[in-house]
Amino acid sequence: MTKPKRMINSQIILKAFLNVLPSEPGWVVIHSSIIHLNISGDDFKWEFLKIVKNLVERGYTLALPAFTFSFCSKGYFDPLKSKSEVSILADWAMELYDSTRTKHPIYSHVLIGPNAKEALEASTISCCGKESIYQFFERENATICMLGIGWHA
Repeated sequence: MTKPKRMINSQIILKAFLNVLPSEPGWVVIHSSIIHLNISGDDFKWEFLKIVKNLVERGYTLALPAFTFSFCSKGYFDPLKSKSEVSILADWAMELYDSTRTKHPIYSHVLIGPNAKEALEASTISCCGKESIYQFFERENATICMLGIGWHA
């Protein structure tokens, strides 16, 4: 028997983020799995977008993985049209007028916040190593947050 989906208030999750984020705003990379939160996706979309807007207004810059592993077999990637294959949250954030997406065809990220443009120059040659998005996150001392999923994923 499946559990009924529950409603979630954006203030609860916002408070959880603020409890783990540095007080000095910076980069935040959010890995997620809303299925593990047992909440309704339709209802959560608008609550999540409220959280994003709130964090950005506080000065944080967010990166949401929007990986497209199918590029390896299909050879197609369009930063504006390709849907994330790992995070519905990235697709939702991409709907916001001030979001953007990195150009790596496999390991792209949706970015939103005051410093988002800084990461757009990350290399597309490799996802790791010199000038990659992950080197950028390391250099910027980005905070990694897990929402609905643990480090095993």
